Amino acid sequence: MAVSRVMVVFTIASILMWVLPIGVLQTFNWNIIPGLEDLSPRARTLWSGALAVLCVNVVIACYIFLALHESTPATEPQPDPIRVGKPISRSLAYRKSRSSAPYFGLLAAAMTGLC
Repeated sequence: MAVSRVMVVFTIASILMWVLPIGVLQTFNWNIIPGLEDLSPRARTLWSGALAVLCVNVVIACYIFLALHESTPATEPQPDPIRVGKPISRSLAYRKSRSSAPYFGLLAAAMTGLC
């Protein structure tokens, strides 16, 4: 159920990010709001562009707000894998390192003066 809500919010936000700026640009282009015919074409372009960008930013902010406040499904706490594992004894670790690196034993013996 949560996935369908996420998809609905995403779809609505995506549609609004296309429709609102184009609607604002066309509103200024066709002088739908009274009083816009008094503005110069340059001022109309500037205001329509600024309002279109503002609309997109408002939609993105709303989408982020909704995404941060969506509920997450309750899950059981998972055990920490580092604390759950068995401790490795030093002799086992030493044997593994010797088998994986054959020269390690010679190096260790040379360093301790056994060679």
